[in-house]
Amino acid sequence: MIIKTIATVDDAQSIRTTLNNFAQRNYNTEQNRGKLEVKTLEFPSGFKLFDYLNKKDSVLPDIIFLDIDMEYLDGLNTCLLIKQKESLKHIPVILLSGNTTEFDRAKGKMYLCDEYLAKPMSNAVYKEVIHKYLNI
Repeated sequence: MIIKTIATVDDAQSIRTTLNNFAQRNYNTEQNRGKLEVKTLEFPSGFKLFDYLNKKDSVLPDIIFLDIDMEYLDGLNTCLLIKQKESLKHIPVILLSGNTTEFDRAKGKMYLCDEYLAKPMSNAVYKEVIHKYLNI
């Protein structure tokens, strides 16, 4: 069985819940039983994500959806920290933001994100990104 883990980091509980519920409903189906299981992790901040990632027994996510606009440690710097750490840099980081100008997108690339998506995003876009990076 293939097990994939999706992490969502956003200070808005509603965003975390919406994205994780979508993943659970669309991938943990009767049709996929025994072949694919999608697990979801959620964190209200980059700090909480790193607390989890630094634990010895933590399961690394296969993809991270990361809000840019968070207090203390924003998504851009969280992304950069992930991409600079040897044990984590292989994990695709998808930045989420309401700011969608070309400058904002370029800034996301400067901080080494794999994708930059506008919030709110459609279920189709979310599913497309999951398929692209997790090959499911």
